[in-house]
Amino acid sequence: MTREGAHLDARQPIVPHTDYPLEMGNRSKSDPPEAGSRAKPVHGSTQSAAGLQSALVGSVTHYFPRRSAATVHLHRGTLSLGDRIHVCGHTSDFTQEIESLQLDGSSVPRAHAGQTVGLGLERPARKNDRVYLLS
Repeated sequence: MTREGAHLDARQPIVPHTDYPLEMGNRSKSDPPEAGSRAKPVHGSTQSAAGLQSALVGSVTHYFPRRSAATVHLHRGTLSLGDRIHVCGHTSDFTQEIESLQLDGSSVPRAHAGQTVGLGLERPARKNDRVYLLS
């Protein structure tokens, strides 16, 4: 057997080919992140660009463009009419006040963890976008 024109001896260990750039996925988990790379946000609480404290409450399960509304599954906490939320994802990043909150087709003043609710949104959102409650 030959590898790149050289004869492999049975006593020599086969070393994996590693001259691919780091972007190809050869970086080990112990390597530090590259300069300028964007770290994934930690789930739970974080700080928004406006300096407000925020807590992850749910994620978008579906967006309805004609109605400018989304269904959001609440993982923890509560959402109420008048609360300010931050919707964040790959292509969406905006804050707004909750003006419309529906559960099973009827308007409700508050929704709790474990429920899937409908929210009127001012901008488009995508499935799996995260919803944070701003405080």
